[in-house]
Amino acid sequence: MGPRIDAKMNHRLRLTGDIEVMLDVLAPAQAKGFSLGFSDGTLVREYGIPGRPGCRFAIASEGAAMVKFVRYGLDEAIDPG
Repeated sequence: MGPRIDAKMNHRLRLTGDIEVMLDVLAPAQAKGFSLGFSDGTLVREYGIPGRPGCRFAIASEGAAMVKFVRYGLDEAIDPG
């Protein structure tokens, strides 16, 4: 099972599961968005919300596993399938 990825305030991502870590999103990625690749072949694209530090995610390329997006407030999380 892959990690759950939560978008947090101040441009951070929290990964929980087999590992637990907070990652800072660098300024260029905040402005242009970024992609997350998973070992099953899934590629998820993040696109920012203008004027907000939150994240929105979309499937760029579907892999073998089911990926679920969970929305809470104006932010989203990625749950492994």
